[in-house]
Parts: sequence; C-alpha cells; structure tokens
Amino acid sequence: MNDNYLTSAVVFAVVFALAGFALALAGGMMTAHGLLPEFTERCRDRLQRPIRAFFAGIATAIATLVLMGVWKALGGLGQVLMLVTGAGLFLLAVTGMAGLMLRIAERADRYGGSWRARRRAATVLALSWLLPVAGTFVLLPVCLLTGAGAAVLSLRRPSPPAPPDIPSA
Repeated sequence: MNDNYLTSAVVFAVVFALAGFALALAGGMMTAHGLLPEFTERCRDRLQRPIRAFFAGIATAIATLVLMGVWKALGGLGQVLMLVTGAGLFLLAVTGMAGLMLRIAERADRYGGSWRARRRAATVLALSWLLPVAGTFVLLPVCLLTGAGAAVLSLRRPSPPAPPDIPSA
C-alpha cells in the first residue's frame, strides 16, 4: 500500500512551518536592529543600491559554499566548521535584512524611527514571504541574498569625514 498521499495535515504542517519561519525571521530582524543599531543603519544605507547588495550577496553565498566544501574534507571538525560558517552567513543575512526593514519603515511611515513602524515593516516582509510560490521560492531567497550582501558591504565602517578647513585670520 502506497502511503505517499497529500492530506490536509501535510498541507497545514508545511504552511505552519513556513509561517513560523517567517515570523522567526521577522523577530530576528527586530532583534538584530535592537542589538546592533549602528550596523543595521549602515546596512540600510547600503540598500540604497539594492542591485549591488544583491550581487554582493550572491558572491558571498558562493564563497561560503566553496568554503563549506573545503571544510567538508576535514571530517568531524569540518562538519562543525560548516555549521558555523553556514549559520554565520544566515545571521549576516538576517542582520542585513534588518536594514531592509528600516528602509520599508521609513518609506511607510513619517515616523520611520518608531518601534511601531519597524514592527509593521517586519510584519509586511514576513507576510510577503508567505505567498505560495513567489514569496517562498523567489522573494525570501532574494531578501536573504540582498541582506547578506548589504551586511558584507557594511562590515567596514566608513572613515570619518575630514574636518573642514578653517581659513586663517
């Protein structure tokens, strides 16, 4: 007897798992901004050019996959290093997506710095990832890659501006 059939229990399990993952990402973005406000604001500034951040995210993901392939050859220690490398990329991506959340909050509300506006922006992002095909398989990976690229581009602090020249008297 073949038990490979799709029941409502399977459908609900997938839907609720995706909804939980989206809510966890929204909470992660809010937490990242709460813990690292300067870094997430730098990510927000980098996301003024989202195409550049997206391609930087693709390059970062490819480099991470290559590094994880190298770690795989080390056996047991390599598996731990692979886990740390993959989790590090994921945390960078969530922190970079906090910058995206800030950009959405600023555009949606005149009080973009308020907690309410950031919470609303995180909720809108999480709900957009729940769209059946476009959200889960297109929008979520694009947001993760863009967030990873923005975070990698924001790792280095910009140099402070040079002091203005004061004319001598």
